[in-house]
Amino acid sequence: VKSHKDIDKALDKIAQSGTAGSPQVGILVMPDDLVLSAWRQVAATGREKKIPTFYPVTDWVREGSYALAGYGVPQHTGGELAAAYMHKVLKGVPARHLPIRRAGGSEWAVNRSVARELGLTLPQHVLDAADRVVG
Repeated sequence: VKSHKDIDKALDKIAQSGTAGSPQVGILVMPDDLVLSAWRQVAATGREKKIPTFYPVTDWVREGSYALAGYGVPQHTGGELAAAYMHKVLKGVPARHLPIRRAGGSEWAVNRSVARELGLTLPQHVLDAADRVVG
């Protein structure tokens, strides 16, 4: 996709074909700036069509959101890492002297309220593995 209109078109093509309304398809939002910027649009389509939505970050897995689950480095962790680099740059450290760091702290979050709305029962092992359970 190259625009939010393309995202709309792609989402319009998705249909839930499960028996008795049970989900057979899901939406996986890719970690791309354009697609991530449309997360509310994706979530609204998921709710309207009863399709589970999954995200590459956990920030949107919260009450009132239609994100079923997310896995990745929370945005605040990325911000903290960027702030540390920015501090060094502002102190005059040349970029070539900044170490390459791997962002740690991945999180798995699930939303029980969304699962219930979809008619899904999250297995206990999924809930036990989650760093954060909403709803």
